[in-house]
Amino acid sequence: LQGLADEIERVREASMRAGQSIISQYGATNLDTLLPLLENGLFNSNWRIRLSSVTLLGDLLMKVSGADDIDEDDNQQQDSSESAKILASILGEEKHMNVI
Repeated sequence: LQGLADEIERVREASMRAGQSIISQYGATNLDTLLPLLENGLFNSNWRIRLSSVTLLGDLLMKVSGADDIDEDDNQQQDSSESAKILASILGEEKHMNVI
């Protein structure tokens, strides 16, 4: 997460792409590892890390709920209550409420 706070924009962009790639590849299988890291980033003193953590956490939750698999060309949308139920079943009700 530290690269997300770098002074150089290119470093921040590369760090964000790396984080998104990690979530894309390992988000569904390593949720127990990734979720605490991103949750801690939400309370970091650096605003860039907080902002990036929110973005990456959103990406992770989309991945886990299956909402990222929806084909936009078919105009299919997953109902938000359906996504919430999926997340609650995967994360557990208490963790789901803490993350949301």
